Amino acid sequence: MNADLFGKLPGKVRYCKDLGDFSKILYAEIYTYNLVGETRIKNSDVADMYGKTKITVSRAISELKRSGMIRIEGQRDQREIRVIDYPIGNQIEIEQKPQGRKHEMSQALKNFLENV
Repeated sequence: MNADLFGKLPGKVRYCKDLGDFSKILYAEIYTYNLVGETRIKNSDVADMYGKTKITVSRAISELKRSGMIRIEGQRDQREIRVIDYPIGNQIEIEQKPQGRKHEMSQALKNFLENV
């Protein structure tokens, strides 16, 4: 992940009393991954990035799912994680990645990323 990208933490996540601090940071990380079209996020990669254990990452993901902030499709290595119902930028929304095809960013998303 590009360390120069900003994570976004909307109020519904920031002030959610059901989420721990790391879960909130992880939401911003998932949001950023989704922003650039990535949905396959490995617990081990996140653990290495933040100096956490894979179990801590797994618990944070479960917390986010239980709170309705993310949705998970598939299992293990084929798992995809997406933020739920939150627009990216002004009017740009996360695009669904077609099964079996490489994700391509919309022109609106490319323009948004160029201006960040």
